[in-house]
Amino acid sequence: MKEMKLTDYLIDGTQQEVADALKITQGAVYQMVSNNRDVRLVLNNKGRIVRAKEIKKFPTGKHGTRTANA
Repeated sequence: MKEMKLTDYLIDGTQQEVADALKITQGAVYQMVSNNRDVRLVLNNKGRIVRAKEIKKFPTGKHGTRTANA
């Protein structure tokens, strides 16, 4: 299995191809791209999309890292 960024896949592929493979709408794929989401596609050995995942930063909270006072 191979993993690649959605934007890299769309250089040669189409939003509709991604949408069909993930069973979502083309509009949803468009929103992922226009909102600059870090979406990774997982491809099988034949280059077909198997699944997708979004990479997000872990929230640190408003005040950064805190420790509890015991």
